[in-house]
Amino acid sequence: MVIPDWATVLVVANYFVTQQFLAFPVVSSSGELIGQVDVRVFTDEVVGHAKRSFDDISQIIGVHATQGRTVWLGFHDRFPWLLTNVTGGGCCCRRCCTLVNLTRRLRPDQSCWPSRMCARC
Repeated sequence: MVIPDWATVLVVANYFVTQQFLAFPVVSSSGELIGQVDVRVFTDEVVGHAKRSFDDISQIIGVHATQGRTVWLGFHDRFPWLLTNVTGGGCCCRRCCTLVNLTRRLRPDQSCWPSRMCARC
């Protein structure tokens, strides 16, 4: 069982999972031995790739794990967004209650399922 030189990380991962060996030789298309992939090196590479991907995703969603930042700076960066989300949620709840109350006035004989959404209704 050998790994071709064109193999991707996904192909190599499949080899390690299905064959359960600790190392595989890497062979060129002409059959020449190029090197080896050992499970330790492979694991380090996958963990490094996952960490880089996680850092990229964290940057996209706005979570910054910068060293040397204080709690106050983190609060200062995030509080306006928290306040915006809480205000938006309150406005949505108020709008829902208004619509439920309007529905009750227009159709007093029918029960309205949204009335269970909000305790204030």
